[in-house]
Order: sequence, then structure tokens, then C-alpha cells
Amino acid sequence: MALGHYDAGCWVLDVHDEANLVDPKPVAFYRPTKERPNAPVMQPDVWGVVQSDGLLYVSDKASGLYVLRYTGP
Repeated sequence: MALGHYDAGCWVLDVHDEANLVDPKPVAFYRPTKERPNAPVMQPDVWGVVQSDGLLYVSDKASGLYVLRYTGP
């Protein structure tokens, strides 16, 4: 499962079984580092992640759209 976590970036959690549903394990994260000096929001500000066809579309209010591919286990 991938989620946006505002200034903490994008997180990927392992929720493949019942034990991990109760206590999700983080397996990856991405935190945009591109700063925009006059942005009216905290930086970064990842507010949404969409998963499609093996890609993660990460929306950061401060710096734009990132397209990532999770290649972990």
C-alpha cells in the first residue's frame, strides 16, 4: 500500500497478511527534496499517491508530480 504523508513524503507499507494489517511494516519511502523558495505550503507536501500499472504517481504541492517504480520485495 502506498500513501502520501505530507512533509514525510511517500511511504510504501507491507500489508500482505493479517499480521501486517494490524502492524504495517514500512518497506520504502521517497521524500522530494526540490525546494520552491516562495511556495505557500510546507516543503515537501505530498498529499496523494496513485498506484497504476506498477508505477506510483506522487503529487507534491510544492514541486510537482513524481513517477516512481517500486522494485522491492
